[in-house]
Amino acid sequence: MRSRWFSAMERSLTIAGWRHYFRGEGGVMDDRVVVGIETSTREAAFALWTGTRFLSGRLSPERRHSVELVPSIAALLAEAGIPVSAVDRWVVAIGPGSYTGLRVGISAATGMGMPFGKRPLGVGTFDLLAHQFFTKAAPESDRVILATDARRGEWHIQARHRSEPVLDSDRALPIRVSAAEVLALHQAGAGPIVLPFGSGSAAWPATAWRQLAPDPTLLVELGLQLSEPDASAPPPEPLYLRPAVFVEPGPLRPRG
Repeated sequence: MRSRWFSAMERSLTIAGWRHYFRGEGGVMDDRVVVGIETSTREAAFALWTGTRFLSGRLSPERRHSVELVPSIAALLAEAGIPVSAVDRWVVAIGPGSYTGLRVGISAATGMGMPFGKRPLGVGTFDLLAHQFFTKAAPESDRVILATDARRGEWHIQARHRSEPVLDSDRALPIRVSAAEVLALHQAGAGPIVLPFGSGSAAWPATAWRQLAPDPTLLVELGLQLSEPDASAPPPEPLYLRPAVFVEPGPLRPRG
């Protein structure tokens, strides 16, 4: 039986627009309980594989992800009747993405999993988008250019081919190039430009690019393909849009 606390919390989250999850039979054949968290884009998305079905949710860009993400995941687990301690695997997207967004997702997965000895597993956002593009968005395509806005006139990109494994630890990291270079790559036949939800470039013709909202259920599928992590290892390393910039302080000025 649900507690009064959960019922009240569920109603408040529903009124606030949290309840956007879907239910359905997934293509996953695995009886482990898995939570996937994607916060590398402007929207936060999360999914729960109960061992038999998927539940998922999404927080719009206007929502306070750092405040609402963990309670939303907790409510999803409670909806399925699964305690946090029963989650077998936590999977989190590690970017490229914004500093704040990635830290929110990694911190949520670490904070909810590590007390029970479950170290989160990291999956690259471009790995997720490539898997989603080739399996769902454009199953007839063989090539794609994955891109996300790195700001200051640059873009993180990675060209992928269907024949390549989606998860490859030896794959080179995304590179930063200009919008013109991304378009030139597209015009050379490297495939359509695919961006996460909420980004785009006026420098590209509308026919050259499209957006995808990362699917957290596919993040779960990819996470199930990874090896069991060592509980003593550190959390996944995020890939930020830009490296941190440190400015050396100048000499102290005497007063007076």
